[in-house]
Amino acid sequence: MESISAVLVTYNPEIDVLISSIKSILPQVDNLIIVDNNSSNAELVKNIESEKLITIFLDSNVGLATAQNLGIRHAKKLGSDFSLLFDQDSVIGSNFVEKIYSDYVYLENKNVEVAAVGPFFYDRNTKYIYNPTNYVGPFISKVEFDNEPVSVTFVIASGSLIRMKVLEKIGLMRDDFFIDFIDIEWSLRAKNFGYSVFMSPNVTMEHNIGDKRIKLFNRLISLHSDFRKYYIYRNGLYMVKLPYVPFWYKVRLLVLNSIRSLLGIFLSEEKSKTLKVTMGGWKDGFFNKVGCKLPNMDE
Repeated sequence: MESISAVLVTYNPEIDVLISSIKSILPQVDNLIIVDNNSSNAELVKNIESEKLITIFLDSNVGLATAQNLGIRHAKKLGSDFSLLFDQDSVIGSNFVEKIYSDYVYLENKNVEVAAVGPFFYDRNTKYIYNPTNYVGPFISKVEFDNEPVSVTFVIASGSLIRMKVLEKIGLMRDDFFIDFIDIEWSLRAKNFGYSVFMSPNVTMEHNIGDKRIKLFNRLISLHSDFRKYYIYRNGLYMVKLPYVPFWYKVRLLVLNSIRSLLGIFLSEEKSKTLKVTMGGWKDGFFNKVGCKLPNMDE
């Protein structure tokens, strides 16, 4: 198997979950690079000793995208052939890396231009399973699958295996997005370069989606904290302006984010605060004010 470095980004993690994540990943990769976004409990990670574990502690929260990029660049310095991205709550089963690598090589041997292969995943809290989907116009279409990886519109970053040479062609994650829509934008950019992204039914992973989920018109909609709302609305509106994002996905995104905005304000226990964050996100997205901007939640 070729050289694989895992990149795991942390920010004030649940230590028990993080330890489980590290223990599940470390034996399966050549290196595990943890990039910590100035967590208040970062010192606890330093107690883990392994020659394969590399820790990068940042002086400030630079955002998920920049932290991922720092980890990927470090993996490149180590001579790794692949980067395998993880969130701080990602816990994988044994043989996860071997299986997802095998699927990646299988596709390459079929002369497929592969950007990334990600796992099937399910919500840690609700156990809701996310089956592979493609966007057909403004609608989501479930993809039929058997034992082979299936092409999808986008994959989530956590659990995704990406070849370094592919990253050199497509580019890294967008630093200016900070958090939210990072993996979607990258997947759609990859497609613009002629690559495809895949989900593998041979590997599964827990993944926490949002803080709360409600069902609307028979669809589950994730509701997030006020902090995340800002970036979801800001980056969502910025996505609408990108030329390689499909038109109907833009329409869907505008409609869903409008619904999320109204529901978020209606369901909020601090409506004035949520309203301010929501309006700030839409406003900054409209005026292209992206970047590592931390919204002031207290004013």
